[in-house]
Amino acid sequence: HRGKHRDFVISALNDWKMIFDGRYKGIIRANALPMLYDLQEDSRELMDIAGAYPDIVAQLSETLESETREPKG
Repeated sequence: HRGKHRDFVISALNDWKMIFDGRYKGIIRANALPMLYDLQEDSRELMDIAGAYPDIVAQLSETLESETREPKG
């Protein structure tokens, strides 16, 4: 994906993965429920809204997994 414009930012460390699409920040950890924050409305990340927006969690999770999957070779 080098050189390709992305509409999101991804970061990962150990079993933590994060994706930010300009508004929503999703955090996925192994063996834990996903977390979702609306950074336009909650810039301090005080309210996890993952339970209220499962469709956004699913979309961000799918993008995160496809972008961090090890290449087959």
